[in-house]
Amino acid sequence: MANKIFEMIKRRRPDLNAVVEELSRSREGRSVIAEAFGIAYETYVKTARLDDAFEAFVEALESFIDYDI
Repeated sequence: MANKIFEMIKRRRPDLNAVVEELSRSREGRSVIAEAFGIAYETYVKTARLDDAFEAFVEALESFIDYDI
């Protein structure tokens, strides 16, 4: 699922691709990504839709970005 979401980010939200790459460079950033994937996974389990999981992942990342900046 993680690979699919990364592919979707590159295709649908290339602006977030750089954010994910930057976050992946630090321990705190990787923790944020892991938390966002946790939310995405919970969403996927509930809905069985990868698109919904992708949206949940993006929303989680955007909320972190808005909060952090």
